[in-house]
Amino acid sequence: METIKTLLKALPPLPNNTVFIIAGPTASGKSQFSLDLAKLINGVIINADSLQLYEDLPILTAHPPAHDLKKIPHKLYGILPSETRITAPIWAKLAHGEIQKAFKAQKRPILVGGTGFYLKVLMEGLDEIPQIPPEIREKGNQLIKEKGLSFLWENLKMKDPEILSHLSPNDTQRIQRAWEVYEFTHQPLSFWQNKNNLSKNQSSLSFFKILFKPPRESLCKVIDQRATLMIEKGALKEVQNLFTKGLSPSHPLRKAVGVSELESYLEGTLSLEEARLKMSIKTRQYAKRQTTWFAHQFNSDIIYPFLYDEISKSF
Repeated sequence: METIKTLLKALPPLPNNTVFIIAGPTASGKSQFSLDLAKLINGVIINADSLQLYEDLPILTAHPPAHDLKKIPHKLYGILPSETRITAPIWAKLAHGEIQKAFKAQKRPILVGGTGFYLKVLMEGLDEIPQIPPEIREKGNQLIKEKGLSFLWENLKMKDPEILSHLSPNDTQRIQRAWEVYEFTHQPLSFWQNKNNLSKNQSSLSFFKILFKPPRESLCKVIDQRATLMIEKGALKEVQNLFTKGLSPSHPLRKAVGVSELESYLEGTLSLEEARLKMSIKTRQYAKRQTTWFAHQFNSDIIYPFLYDEISKSF
């Protein structure tokens, strides 16, 4: 906490509309740092992790523990049932709403998380929808001819359920358009349609960005310890419960680190130690991808070393 006090004293005066952003790879100490920062600046912590939005898998996705939730207001954690899909623009709208509520309550919003693209969308808005190449449009025409419009409709149920809620199953032109956008951009049409609102939101805010970039060796050690703790605290039961819900293999929760590994243990194809080791390896790989993304896409105001031992203070 003394380190944070020193940091705050060294900062220049910040605009009243400043939002703190604490970003970086998983297990790097962001959560504890944000908690201590919030205590010092009368803050509200707002989740910027795509998986922590869901009520499922609180252990595997490292939700803040109950004792931390009692100390400081936390927003956008565990708010979604598993059947709900979410996109970066939807999250950005939710986050902007919580930011405004914090300011109205005379508190300082602190965004914390490792889903870099979500943060980028909130801060910068979205680009216009790219022009769809003729070959993609022809592919859509051919699919409708061979398999019917219902094929594209069913395809979009997985990829863009939000846009389908506004369409008729017989609206050939708009269904094909939504399919083409996803096929070419790998993002749903609903993802792109919020550009104007997002741009207005971001222009009203100022951001102070702190990036965690811990030594690789230290981070890997914490990741290994955390995998063990997650299993001890009940991650296996979480995975069992998740699979009773019949989620598609493409669902983000099914892709969460630890789910497939612990499923393999439950099915008897891996020992528990093998599953734990695979969890650790996959988490290390994920942390490396996050570190690389933030290094190239996140223009931080401060780069911070590993400060906090989340292992001793979480779960």
